Amino acid sequence: MAQNNNKDNRLEQSRRITTVGCIGVIVLLVLIYVIGLAGVKSDLGAKHARATEILARMQSHLDRTPGIFDRMLVFDCGDDAVRAVESYKQSVGTLKEKASFEELESLYRQLEQTWTEVSAGCAGEMDKEIFIGLKTELEGIQNRYNVEKGNFAKAAAIFNETLNQFPATIFNTGYKPL
Repeated sequence: MAQNNNKDNRLEQSRRITTVGCIGVIVLLVLIYVIGLAGVKSDLGAKHARATEILARMQSHLDRTPGIFDRMLVFDCGDDAVRAVESYKQSVGTLKEKASFEELESLYRQLEQTWTEVSAGCAGEMDKEIFIGLKTELEGIQNRYNVEKGNFAKAAAIFNETLNQFPATIFNTGYKPL
């Protein structure tokens, strides 16, 4: 009988150790998951912030262009040029605070169309020093925009690649591809 009690005690002790061990493993796995999730979210957050910062700079460049067109219209450029500039200014004015890449690209295409209208309407003024200065300023903004567009493409590719790699693929981070 004493031997059975001793055997039962050892069996009970073995069950307790197994239970504690299982709980310990579960706690360890949860801890690893939480640390992994925090690391992934931090990494993705930094890369997403970088891409968003570039979009803001692209938008900032486009926000400066209506004033240049207004100064060009001091010259007699014709009604088509005036309509194109007014339409472009409205588009810039309706742009959200944080525009998407697609919205910025659409606005940039409209900028190019507006420039085509203005340069056609102001063909006789193109050789004047003031007009040349405004044209140069506009081209500089277009160049900076295009540089940032390339930077955004790189940042978005890095972000999207990170989003689709392990361990980000096993965590629901809430981020969507750029």
